[in-house]
Amino acid sequence: MIVASCCMAVASMFMDWARFLFVRKSGTALGLMFLLALWLYPMLAVLRKKPLNGSWGKGFGIASIAVAVAFLVYASNKQIVFFHANVIGNGAWLFLGAAIIYFLGIILYRPSTAN
Repeated sequence: MIVASCCMAVASMFMDWARFLFVRKSGTALGLMFLLALWLYPMLAVLRKKPLNGSWGKGFGIASIAVAVAFLVYASNKQIVFFHANVIGNGAWLFLGAAIIYFLGIILYRPSTAN
């Protein structure tokens, strides 16, 4: 689940995070690639098949969800300024879904013992 959600998060960076009329901004154009840093530690633990520190992993998962929700709340507040037009793109929603799956993956992760 962690690897799949990481792929979803990377894909969301190239999708529209903000849009208004004909103007669209992707996650990379908004400079949001730093959000993927929250995914490094659990991804490295999964790829190396090492145990994951539960509190660190859950902290990164909660931080990822919190950042996604904060962006969505901030962008939805901009709707009022832009004549109630939806300014939230699909990439932001995909990132939120990926962050939730990521958090669930961290909770359910057990390193494999087979070599």
